[in-house]
Amino acid sequence: MKRIATMILITVMAISLLAGCTEKQSDSAASLPDATEKQSDSTTSISTPDEVYTIRVSTGLSQIQMETIPQGVALQAFLDNVEERCEGRVVFDVYPDGQLGSKPEQYIGGCQNGAFEMATVNCAQWASYTDAFMAMNFPFLFSTSKVARGLMDGPYGDKVKEKVLEDTGLTLLMMADTGFRDLTNSIRPIKTPEDMKGLKIRVMSDPYQIAAMESLGAVATPLPYSEVFTALQQNLVDGQENPLATILTAKFHEVQKYLTLTHHSYSFYAVAINTDYFKSLPEDIQMIMLEESYNAEQLSNEVQEKLFQDALTELKKTLEVYELSPEEFNAFKTVAMSSWTTAQEAMDPEMYDLLMSEVERLEKS
Repeated sequence: MKRIATMILITVMAISLLAGCTEKQSDSAASLPDATEKQSDSTTSISTPDEVYTIRVSTGLSQIQMETIPQGVALQAFLDNVEERCEGRVVFDVYPDGQLGSKPEQYIGGCQNGAFEMATVNCAQWASYTDAFMAMNFPFLFSTSKVARGLMDGPYGDKVKEKVLEDTGLTLLMMADTGFRDLTNSIRPIKTPEDMKGLKIRVMSDPYQIAAMESLGAVATPLPYSEVFTALQQNLVDGQENPLATILTAKFHEVQKYLTLTHHSYSFYAVAINTDYFKSLPEDIQMIMLEESYNAEQLSNEVQEKLFQDALTELKKTLEVYELSPEEFNAFKTVAMSSWTTAQEAMDPEMYDLLMSEVERLEKS
């Protein structure tokens, strides 16, 4: 029944997208060669074997990450499966490693203005454009990945997609799991909130992520991801927080000493497409993309636990690892909840109420 309901939802999404949306202007992104696809104002166009739709994708993921971390594996599966099912009518032209710009405004802005058709952006980096992903800014909110994934697969996830479309004019195809974020540092083991005091911790450039880290007594230091390894190596910052698979792939463990499994935040990775372009595609291709987006989301959740365990095994070889007990987790949560007010005040009250009621329901199920 859940699968049937999901397919009905996908069908409704495809039909609703044909009704149109408001386009918002944004900063220009890097220039690209013209795509070879044909774009049309008609929403009922029918493709022929001679029509090929080239979809340009801007992502900060590297080719290695598309094979080794959950969101990368999910994205690659989506691209491969859509191309296979469309039998040559769709070709993805991927620009990895932030080749077209590594800042949120370059990913989101470029997708809005049509410099490229698709972009992938960590959900925490949308704050300047929408508050749709505010759920990610409540530290220690989720106890398990099942609860986090269930939230995005249910009515709250539907509201997130509606909010992204309303605020940015982009269609959110996918929210792939990246998994729980954990903490490394080079100074001391972290076992209590008091151990966090004074540590310079690299965070993403997001006011709510900064507030969450500061609530624990750390000195939150925003830095681009591309600068993190050097900053750790040169002791410009003491530590950082990321999913374990990312820590391993980026080799942060080579310049850190301690790892604490704080599970303080659960991250998702958004894959968005320019809505006007999406509506210009034949309806059967739109449906295939929506279906494969859902499949890729489920895949990301399935593989993230295995990749977490694999990464943990490797990281234990070089790092001193400490796992919080449930009581210790709650001690961190109690302190960090002082930052929840900031995120709550920035949310639509109905969205906040839905978030908390859904998390409560999923925690009990």
